[in-house]
Amino acid sequence: MEMLIAYLDLVPTAIFIRATIILLRDMYHMMGRTAVSLFAAGNAMVIVAGIYKCLWKILMYVKICDFAALNTSFFPMQSTGFLLAGIGILLMFRKGKNGVKLIAAAVPVYTSSLIFVIFQVMGLIVMRLGIVVLAKKMGRIASVVALLMSLAAMMVMGYLSAKDFSEPIYNLYAELVNTLGQTLYLVAACDMHRSGLADFQLEDKEQERIS
Repeated sequence: MEMLIAYLDLVPTAIFIRATIILLRDMYHMMGRTAVSLFAAGNAMVIVAGIYKCLWKILMYVKICDFAALNTSFFPMQSTGFLLAGIGILLMFRKGKNGVKLIAAAVPVYTSSLIFVIFQVMGLIVMRLGIVVLAKKMGRIASVVALLMSLAAMMVMGYLSAKDFSEPIYNLYAELVNTLGQTLYLVAACDMHRSGLADFQLEDKEQERIS
């Protein structure tokens, strides 16, 4: 059972990678360089964090070693990645003719993990709701519903991940919820892709509405 859960953890990661590639490729023309960089870097951090977690579980379950660094780096890396990706989506909507300059601010030293919880929740909500707004502008109600359901599943997954389960079956439940959330994310990405996201002009639509 433990080994099954470890390999099952790769499924939502693979689905997330595919959805990210679709959205990044299709939304590229609507983003400034800063937005693209943040969205790409943030998602890359989330993907690497997911791979780290999978490797840690596999190494544990095959009794090779407890590679603690892979486990401890997962949450800070994933939460920061979601935050950066969320900021990238926000900047996409604030993009002007000359782009948007982002001022880097030093992060204060903080020993609690609460800051990473805030990063993850804020980043995930902003990223998904930003894409929801984009899907709504495209008139893709199915994508809106799928994205909102995906966000709900990810919130449930975040809650389950915070629990220390002694029974493998509960970890399996968490992975199934995660897989469901990422599958819905991929469904929305594919639906928007088929509906012409790569050619959709965000600024033109906004200018038409103003005029």
